[in-house]
Order: sequence, then C-alpha cells, then structure tokens
Amino acid sequence: MGFLTLDYPVFLAIQYPALHLLMLQLLLLPLLLQRRQQLLPEAVARLVV
Repeated sequence: MGFLTLDYPVFLAIQYPALHLLMLQLLLLPLLLQRRQQLLPEAVARLVV
C-alpha cells in the first residue's frame, strides 16, 4: 500500500537507515557496474564473480 507513496522511502530512512542505505546501494549498483565496466571490465568481472 505504502510502496507507491513518497512517504514509504522516508519512513524507511527514519526507521531503518541501514536498510535504506542498502536499498539505495542496490539501486545504484547496476549504474556503478555499468560505468566501471567501461574503465575496468576485468576488475568488475572479478568483483561480480
């Protein structure tokens, strides 16, 4: 119910800051990997595996 509202991420940030940071990292991880793959494909491949 609250997943589609803007209050839910705020609630997570207040109640569970660690979980909120983890979710944020999971959202940014694909972007970081895609960005690093252009520079360090071998290093990223080792981290992923």
